[in-house]
Amino acid sequence: MIKESIYHKTTSIINLEYEQIKKTQQNVADFAPLYDSYFLAIFNYVLKRVQDEHHAAEITSDIFAKALFKISTYNFKGLPFSSWLYRIARNQLIDFYRKDKSNKYLQVSEEELNYLVDNSENDIEAVVDKENKTQQLVLALGKLSDDNIELIELKFFENRSYKEIAEIINTNENNARVKTNRALTKLKDLIK
Repeated sequence: MIKESIYHKTTSIINLEYEQIKKTQQNVADFAPLYDSYFLAIFNYVLKRVQDEHHAAEITSDIFAKALFKISTYNFKGLPFSSWLYRIARNQLIDFYRKDKSNKYLQVSEEELNYLVDNSENDIEAVVDKENKTQQLVLALGKLSDDNIELIELKFFENRSYKEIAEIINTNENNARVKTNRALTKLKDLIK
């Protein structure tokens, strides 16, 4: 069983969130607890991709404005509210980079890289030279498409379920699993 974390919520927490969402759908002034719960996580998600705090703050502001504006269309699927917010964030980042492709950026810590190696179903450990592990992974990640990097990040750096990944990238669970495994295979091939 997955314990509650910034990315994983218990069923009871998800249901309490949904109650708050229903309140917000009736009165937008009730959005504040949802904003407070997720602002920092969404800001950090954006900051890892744009590197500039000013841009990250602007994009995060747009994400929450869009979420507030669209809260009446929110459709509960038994997932944390964050899945919906991350989908909005993903789309905002796509729009941001559509306008400025020269500033693409992804920040990855050594701890996240180690987690990827240790938890990969495709046995990346076998093809990574132990002494140059970090450098090899960083170079290989830099050669992957943005979509593949996102899948690896969602699954391995954020430890999200395939169901959540599917919600964020707007596909079904099986397709999210297949795409993630393909991304890992590409990463492994790039390391070789």
